[in-house]
Amino acid sequence: MAADPLSVGKGDFVFVDDAVDRNKPVTVWYYKPATLDSTAKVIFVMHGVDRDGKKYRDRWTHYAEQYKFLLVVPEFSEKHFPTNGYQFGNVSDPRREKWSFWIVE
Repeated sequence: MAADPLSVGKGDFVFVDDAVDRNKPVTVWYYKPATLDSTAKVIFVMHGVDRDGKKYRDRWTHYAEQYKFLLVVPEFSEKHFPTNGYQFGNVSDPRREKWSFWIVE
């Protein structure tokens, strides 16, 4: 099933990675400039320990507009991704497919 295209401007959606854990949704904040074309770069910005992806998106919006890139800010909640799950990517789990690093990939 194909995803709906992203709307121009600020937006968000919820992403679920079935391979990592379908019960751990990730809110994805984004900004899409109106003049974006098919050759545009995609820039991922990772939030800090405050888990405030929306604020990061809002702070980076002017750069996305100026340099014409799609801005993507995944937000890893404390509830679903405690310190080990976010800051350390859950690499203590011997099952590599469960590492949260794969969600961005």
